[in-house]
Amino acid sequence: MKDAKPYVIEPSSSVSTVSKQSKWPMIINAVLFQALWFSVMVFEQFGLALFLSALVVQFFYQRHATRSAISLSLPFKVLVFGVFMDMGLTFLGLYHFPENQLHPNIFDVRFFVIPLWLIGLWLGFVLTLQHSLQWLRVRKTVCVIAFSVFGTMSYLAGRRFEMIQFNNESILFLLLGWAAVGWVASSQDSYRGVNYTNKGVI
Repeated sequence: MKDAKPYVIEPSSSVSTVSKQSKWPMIINAVLFQALWFSVMVFEQFGLALFLSALVVQFFYQRHATRSAISLSLPFKVLVFGVFMDMGLTFLGLYHFPENQLHPNIFDVRFFVIPLWLIGLWLGFVLTLQHSLQWLRVRKTVCVIAFSVFGTMSYLAGRRFEMIQFNNESILFLLLGWAAVGWVASSQDSYRGVNYTNKGVI
């Protein structure tokens, strides 16, 4: 009995592996959206279709591969809300979008009063809500505040890149609009999101 080793419960290596695996889809999702944003703001839509397609593929792959169903209604409702918010604020003259007169392309085409690239950004954004932004959606108050601040900051950055033009008086309306987006995003489907740990999906 002297050689008997004490009974020790060792952590399962599979649990550690799944935990590491579960982070990768969220990291990839966040990186793809940032690449999408910069492809529009910095590189004049170069790569927008590529990064947006990658986000769509990841969304439907995770919906198929994980046990927890990813809601289709959540991104659709936030997309519609966001697009109509931009259309409404543009109709009111609170901001507008300059056209590329020298090198026009399909992304300069308007959907009523807003450009197609903005709808592309909204589509990319809503595809992060149940992935890299899932942790934020479950904290309603924090979500509303964070969306209000960082959503507005993204428009301010867009103004610096001359993709959108508005006066400082419009910032209050952006803050309120993005707060509403955060409220809609955090109120849907009981916070259902991706369960990455069930199948160890990468």
